[in-house]
Amino acid sequence: GIFESELFGHERGAFAGCVGRRQGLLDEADGGTLLLDEIGDLPLELQSRLLNAIETGKFRRVGGRELLQSNARIIASTHHDIPAMMANKQFRSDLYYRLAGFTVEIPALRERSEDIPALAESLLIRMRDPKAYRCHIDDDAKKILTGHSYPGNIRELRNILQHAVSLSTDGHIKAEHIKFDEITAAGSDTPIGEDVSMQELESRHITALLAKHNGHRRKVADELGISERTLYRKLKKYDLDNLVNST
Repeated sequence: GIFESELFGHERGAFAGCVGRRQGLLDEADGGTLLLDEIGDLPLELQSRLLNAIETGKFRRVGGRELLQSNARIIASTHHDIPAMMANKQFRSDLYYRLAGFTVEIPALRERSEDIPALAESLLIRMRDPKAYRCHIDDDAKKILTGHSYPGNIRELRNILQHAVSLSTDGHIKAEHIKFDEITAAGSDTPIGEDVSMQELESRHITALLAKHNGHRRKVADELGISERTLYRKLKKYDLDNLVNST
């Protein structure tokens, strides 16, 4: 999840191992936009501080006394059922209604199969090696991709395409290059279609990528298409930071 010092910044000596002052995300987003990924994972005490910062536009760094200001647009995302969390006192209702001025529900990939061909082409452009040719998807391969349920959503589609690119030798991804059976839940012996939670699926996937890249965090983040900061949060969330190569 998001850490207090990461969101608000900290002063030198604010906690053990703290060296120097750090500017927080609210500082950096002043005059712009701040995306809070997985807002549902935010601890209750941090929810309170965030609500106060949003309502007043003012905050203090961890260990600091100076009152700082930030004028930022806040975008929050989550896969959690926030109303259910509010009912269970796990998420503050006042913070939810403060953030939910304008909501956008993004349907799962299986609910927008007509978008899969365009998404696949876009992903192929992003993962293209500048020194190599760009791969294109044949119509028969698109039909197979469109018919899959994608319990792993967009990351699963990306992994399938990466595998297909490695099998293609002429720049064309054909039906025989689309391999669902060989793509398992993050390298385990459990097929991707097994009824597992998305968090378990993500945890297994990250574990497999850490093994693939010998624990190199940047390489794993690049393959996932996320920042190292976001990956760090996920490693802490799933207790996988012991698998990271510190050298």
